[in-house]
Amino acid sequence: MLVDDDALEQLRARLLRARESPEAIALLDAAREHLDVALAATGEPARARATLWRALDAAYDAVDRYLELLARAAEVPVRCGPGCAACCTEAPPVHAIEGLRLARALLERADGGERVQRAVDQARAFQAMLLARAQAAGADHVMTRTRLYRETQEQWRRSGRSCPVLGADGRCSAYAARPLACRVYVSVDDPAKCDPRHPGFATLRRPALWASERERSVERQLARLGSALSLPAAPNLQWAVAQLHDHPLTSS
Repeated sequence: MLVDDDALEQLRARLLRARESPEAIALLDAAREHLDVALAATGEPARARATLWRALDAAYDAVDRYLELLARAAEVPVRCGPGCAACCTEAPPVHAIEGLRLARALLERADGGERVQRAVDQARAFQAMLLARAQAAGADHVMTRTRLYRETQEQWRRSGRSCPVLGADGRCSAYAARPLACRVYVSVDDPAKCDPRHPGFATLRRPALWASERERSVERQLARLGSALSLPAAPNLQWAVAQLHDHPLTSS
């Protein structure tokens, strides 16, 4: 049964209560503590990089357990599942450290070079699409950079390109290293509506699993990690992997 407006509002209220449970707070605290360890490792010699990756793995594990707790406690009727790749035509936002972690995970695969090249090709295509839209808008047209990027992203999704990390089986080929944006994306609606070409795409129902100040504090730590490592910022997954796949830390 699909979620109507009233049910969605009730779901938001349950999520709010679940966020304030002692167990949920403890899991986010644990994620931040692991990220503190990772941040401290950025100032250590190269041999300490293993500490960085272990701490990041532990932080994301805590985040996953936090999200699972929210979904269970709030009784979120998740429609996503293994093999459902309806949303994997996105160019999801990432933090720089997430782009680096994802590139590293891809390069550990036998087909990693091919997947990285796919990301590079998609990044170039996205940039060309963004530039063409900016040129079409013209210098006299008032359009904010945020709106320009958002409209380009919508155009990208309608083009139907699959994520370069997506496997032929409809599963993520670097699931453990997927960015936060992918982890928190959940639909309680018909998966077909995740396709931007579907007439119901504009009314797709997605509860906000990641919206509180406590949750945003985790993102600020991720941003600090990227800054500490002097990583270039990138607006989406494809762009980040294209920029960071040859970074020295992908092989550490």
